[in-house]
Amino acid sequence: GIILIELTMPLFIYWMPYNNDLSSVGQQVLDMLTIGIQHHVSPLPNNPNTEETIVLAQVFTSTVTAPNKTYLITPEKTTTIAESSLQNSHDPDALVNLLSYAASDERLNMIKNWNLVIVGHGGKLFQLSPNLVSSKTYWMDIRILSSRILEFIEINGRDPFELLFLQNCYKGTVESLHVIKHISRVTLMSQQIVGVPNRYYESMLRDIAENNLKTGLEIAHSILENEPNDMFDSYTLVNNTHITPFIQTLSNALNQTIHPMLELEYNLEENHFFSTDYSGESLVDIVEFVGTLYETLNINEEHFITLKNEMDRLIT
Repeated sequence: GIILIELTMPLFIYWMPYNNDLSSVGQQVLDMLTIGIQHHVSPLPNNPNTEETIVLAQVFTSTVTAPNKTYLITPEKTTTIAESSLQNSHDPDALVNLLSYAASDERLNMIKNWNLVIVGHGGKLFQLSPNLVSSKTYWMDIRILSSRILEFIEINGRDPFELLFLQNCYKGTVESLHVIKHISRVTLMSQQIVGVPNRYYESMLRDIAENNLKTGLEIAHSILENEPNDMFDSYTLVNNTHITPFIQTLSNALNQTIHPMLELEYNLEENHFFSTDYSGESLVDIVEFVGTLYETLNINEEHFITLKNEMDRLIT
């Protein structure tokens, strides 16, 4: 019979849409990833079954010649496996094409633990990583992306990603979690500004090599431990299995406020909640928001306490 070999060291898939004002950053990130892989992960014999951490990265820049390149970084070498003039970094199908390449490669497909990192700017609620083409800006829609990735997972019989890292500003929202809950085991995201170009890459890859890190949870903690403080304000690490019960608990808690608000003609816009404005939208801290509603409307806090407990289970 056929023996299927699964490799457990991680594969990192980086989607790097820098064809905008971040165009100069792409090479910096590639250099750090290359140093991390080739200086800290020992080259192994030319055997497709050997265990080693590998990076597959598709980088978009604003350069006129070949602005779209895909690289495979292994401990042995860096290979440019594709070049294109297509500026389609906002297209979820283009990202899925990169995943399909990995699935079609015998060695990469044998790796069990895939980790997806999407870098770039955040935008409005469901927007990711702008693509600037001929002075027009196109955004990736996280809802469509999640749907396409789920289709890819089902068609290829793969497990969800170990880690989804949305390396974008202000993507740590309840709405984003609800959309992406099935595509990874854990999700790392931020409710605030994320720095550029970030500096965790080399140290994280060294940490993986030295400490045999394999799971998305271990890798996420390594990112948090190795990212300098000047590159972020806060990250949230979420156990995706708890997203659905958390959202249901949130819905129950908010349902308790509907009738009191209607009876008191309570105007949310006239009340001062702690909020942050980004990309023309206002974001609120969900626990502070619900807690203030319960206190102001004098509602029994049973559902609010349940919500806080569920939040504690969600954040890992």
